[in-house]
Amino acid sequence: MADALFNAGNLFLAFLPWWAAVYAVNLFLYFITGWTLVAIQNRHPELRTQPNRRGEKRKAKEIRQSVISLLVTDGCLTGGLFLQYQGLTLIDPPALSWWSMPLTFVLSIVVFDAWFYWAHRFMHTKLMYRFHAEHHRSVAPTVWSTYNDDLVDAFGMQSYYLWAPLILPIPALVLIGHRLYDHFNGTIRSFRLRILGEPSFARALPHGLRHLP
Repeated sequence: MADALFNAGNLFLAFLPWWAAVYAVNLFLYFITGWTLVAIQNRHPELRTQPNRRGEKRKAKEIRQSVISLLVTDGCLTGGLFLQYQGLTLIDPPALSWWSMPLTFVLSIVVFDAWFYWAHRFMHTKLMYRFHAEHHRSVAPTVWSTYNDDLVDAFGMQSYYLWAPLILPIPALVLIGHRLYDHFNGTIRSFRLRILGEPSFARALPHGLRHLP
């Protein structure tokens, strides 16, 4: 028992630098993407999904909550990558190649889309909505609203990145690419900047339209 606890503690200590690195990168991208899109929107106000509503008054609160909720999102991604690195997988991912990368990327997108759809439906149930309500307080979402989630909500939506690399043959590099895609696409959808497409039935509407009261 003592040996098991010691080994678990060593694993957790080894995990922490991974988590810190992923969190630092995501924070950097959160602010750089936000500042860039705000500059674009200021030059092109017609791109607003809800031109008569302004969500900037919640900016400080949403940034604070996002900085906290990203700990959960990045913890899920880091946990999945770290456990896969430790060999705790049901199916070993294929070697990276010209065919395996696009194939597993599409697989990850499709499975995540289904996961997100049903997780989102679950968060709208009477039992769980109290954890999802914070996200919907952004009735006019801005670029800073993307990660404005309760911690339970964040885990429910983003835990895909924790379990997927353990039971699906998705290489670590592909999972990281998927997460980057989801970050930029999700942030862009907070406006009406359809720069990146999204093969999604779960999130087909621009973010702002789904937050109309």
